[in-house]
Amino acid sequence: MTRHEDVNIEEADDLIDAPALKVEGLSTSRGDFRLGPISMDIPMGTVTGLIGPNGSGKTTLMSSIMGLLKPEGGRVEVCGKFADPNEGEWKQNVGFVFQGQGFFQDFSVEENLRFFSKIYRDWDSQYCRSLMIRMSVKADRKVGELSTGEKAKLAFIAAASHRPALLILDEPTNGMDVLIREEFLEAMGETVRNGDNSALISTHILSDVSGIADHLTFVSEGRISHHFAKDELLDSWRRVSFRTEQDINILPWIEKVERQGEFYVVTTSNAPATLKVLDLMGVKSVEQQRIELGEITRLILTGKARAAKAEKF
Repeated sequence: MTRHEDVNIEEADDLIDAPALKVEGLSTSRGDFRLGPISMDIPMGTVTGLIGPNGSGKTTLMSSIMGLLKPEGGRVEVCGKFADPNEGEWKQNVGFVFQGQGFFQDFSVEENLRFFSKIYRDWDSQYCRSLMIRMSVKADRKVGELSTGEKAKLAFIAAASHRPALLILDEPTNGMDVLIREEFLEAMGETVRNGDNSALISTHILSDVSGIADHLTFVSEGRISHHFAKDELLDSWRRVSFRTEQDINILPWIEKVERQGEFYVVTTSNAPATLKVLDLMGVKSVEQQRIELGEITRLILTGKARAAKAEKF
């Protein structure tokens, strides 16, 4: 965290307890597109996946957080301090990867990273070198000769080498082929998980963040539609099979109903509530099965799920 010499003890305690990112009522417009109002928190030391289809507002949200787009309303705090779009000190706490990120094309990778090292006070050259080795990025290559995937790796290294408290990564795997993407995701996951930083990672591909995210935030048409702790989401969704002649329309949180012979097979987004009602109905021989995160996400993104236990902002 950036040092503040005039912070008193109470303020210091507040900073320690503050989330890495706090967004309150953030709104802006971009042409005909309207974002917000958006409110969200990212606790220190956690990773949030920002999930939504292309055009849902993920990039607009991240650009507004970073001050690249002027917000029409709301407030952003980073590590407990107001993120004034007109002031850059708070950005020392942030590593930002955005689409179309610019580099000096005729300069080498090392020369570009040296430029970034002059921007960030806490740049860690040894750590930067270790990331380059881990991601197989060669220092002497000219940036203009790099592939899309290699440039994405460079962007991540440039964002992470000052060990920021908060990483904001906008579609970091966009345009990568399958092999490069898998390699990058593994290295990115290790970096995010092994450090003390927090991260907000946007993607329209769930597998980009499913292995490292603590929370999943779903965006649709410029609004946050749902927010979940990932483990709670996996615990609450179940596929439940049972046999009964009673009316199952009274069961709560049922997202899908199938018949397999004499058995009903229902998909529930709140297994505890559904199982409790089945018990009250006297239904026996109930079997339940966990549901993959990808299937849950598809139901949420297509608007077919009522999303039990959602932590609405």
